[in-house]
Amino acid sequence: MDLKNLKSKLIGNEEERAVSPVIGVILMVAVTVILAAVIATMVMDLGSSVGETAPTASIDVTTNSDYESDSTSNNEMVYMSHTSGDELKSDEIEVIIRNEDGKSLMAMGPTGSDTNNGADVQADLSGDLDSGSTLTLSQVNDVSGDSSNFDNGDTIVVQLIHEPSDTTIVDSEVELPS
Repeated sequence: MDLKNLKSKLIGNEEERAVSPVIGVILMVAVTVILAAVIATMVMDLGSSVGETAPTASIDVTTNSDYESDSTSNNEMVYMSHTSGDELKSDEIEVIIRNEDGKSLMAMGPTGSDTNNGADVQADLSGDLDSGSTLTLSQVNDVSGDSSNFDNGDTIVVQLIHEPSDTTIVDSEVELPS
């Protein structure tokens, strides 16, 4: 029995033995990268938002052609008509009105509470918004009858946000009638 021949068959020659360490290094790098990705995902809590999808809805935003900013009674300003798509639960949406410069004039969330920043606007979020229904934004004057800070001819931006997914469903710029 020739031991040199047997040794070369079992262990291999110099060229054949170099393959194993290279594959080992590649596998170690791959395992390290995968482990780092898993740890980073856990630390940054990236998996928590998975599954929160926004409803898909088509909403038309129009202004009331009879709107008068100096009216002393409640005056409907903007209509948000749900034409098709998923139902929007009233406890999951927020309505925001901004001026042309992006300053938030009114925000009304799912709890019905609002941050007015001086704007006298009311949105009825009491019911869900489904196909065929309309959400009306109305100007509400204070007791003295002073008009709100919305004037005829002003351009406002109306946004409808789905809070659980933090997704803007509507972002529409409208001009109040002059």
